[in-house]
Amino acid sequence: MKHISNKHFYVLVILCSVIILLSSMELMIIIKDSTIFNKWVLTNNLTQYPIEDTFVEYLNANLISYALRIIFPVALGISAFLTLTKFYINKILVYVFLLFEVGGLAFTAIQRNFNSIFYFLILAVYVVLIIYTYIFIALKEDYS
Repeated sequence: MKHISNKHFYVLVILCSVIILLSSMELMIIIKDSTIFNKWVLTNNLTQYPIEDTFVEYLNANLISYALRIIFPVALGISAFLTLTKFYINKILVYVFLLFEVGGLAFTAIQRNFNSIFYFLILAVYVVLIIYTYIFIALKEDYS
């Protein structure tokens, strides 16, 4: 049995960090831009409510969405760290990594936020992460 290699660990963590960074930047833009907030208020027909209460609801909804978006790369990063230090890696664990990645890709794709460049960048990083994990970790490594 062996641990995941340092090279694979660093590539996984860097790609997960890029996903978290892009999600954080998107959240900052969404929360700071008043035109996006005003559009959200008009779309949801919330003009009759006080603006402070509506903004708190808008902020909470976006923070919950952000937490759900970053849970997949965080879980993958923690799993990769544990296989680097404590646990041994095997084929089943690699496919669990792929399951985290496909889950994150699907959750991001379901949002269908075609107006944001971050949406496409996050999808692209997930695809790179899936391809890297499958080709370089699942197929080319010997875990016996």
